[in-house]
Amino acid sequence: MLRTFLAAFVLGVLLAQIAAAKHPARHVSQMIQAHFIRHGVRLPSHAFTKALREAAIDISHLNCHSSTLVIVAMANEEALKLTVPLFLRSLKRVKVSGGKNAGETFDARLVVVAWSLDSLKMCIDLQRNFSHQCVRDAQHFPGKESFGFHSDGFHALGFAKVKYILNSLSAGHDVLFLDADVQLLRDPVPYIYQRDGDMFVMMEKCLVYNVSRPITFRRSEPDVWIPPLNIGSLYFKATAGVTRCVYNWIWDMYGQVPNRAHVWDQVGMSGGMSGVTSSQAVVG
Repeated sequence: MLRTFLAAFVLGVLLAQIAAAKHPARHVSQMIQAHFIRHGVRLPSHAFTKALREAAIDISHLNCHSSTLVIVAMANEEALKLTVPLFLRSLKRVKVSGGKNAGETFDARLVVVAWSLDSLKMCIDLQRNFSHQCVRDAQHFPGKESFGFHSDGFHALGFAKVKYILNSLSAGHDVLFLDADVQLLRDPVPYIYQRDGDMFVMMEKCLVYNVSRPITFRRSEPDVWIPPLNIGSLYFKATAGVTRCVYNWIWDMYGQVPNRAHVWDQVGMSGGMSGVTSSQAVVG
């Protein structure tokens, strides 16, 4: 009986793999669906909200009201082996320049979201040298290695990323989301809050740009420039309007999945924001 069970189990796994190979859109759709429940985006775990509280930077000295900023990144096993140590090293060299957390290093202000038990262990092991928070997202299950450009895993992680941003905003924190290959050279917090923007997005390439020039996400406004954006570095202020924008971003992407499973979060940002934002100024 045991032999029969094992044979049936192996056959089931092989059939699932064959089905995924024949229907890649179905496979990536299943990966994306893991981030949603019937009525919307999955809510954060208690571990996630606790990690946010532990890492939050007090920025009340830069605002007229009490508020906090969290820095969030995500990583699988390969990233935790290759890029995350360099990322953390750069954060550890930079100190918060003002407020209640002045003098603390930025590695202590970071929440790293790991996906598997192995990656969570690797994240915790790095705490021997750094002071970041580690938390696992058990719903996200792409592979352990780097994802090819526009592969199933590449597109699925975009939904995970926007979910983490949305859940951080919903917990009441401003969010600075950084890809784990970013190198921090100095405290970015004063720059962000001195310009009083609701959202900041990294440019696709280095440009000399007039920051007073308006931009838009709306292609119906041909006289206003649509910039080449890169979402490897993102800032969002925890306001009702911004939270609605981010929800619209992920919900617009999710609505495309039945017909086009390979939805790119970077392209999806423009579509998701187009109906809920007005012309803005770019900050270089």
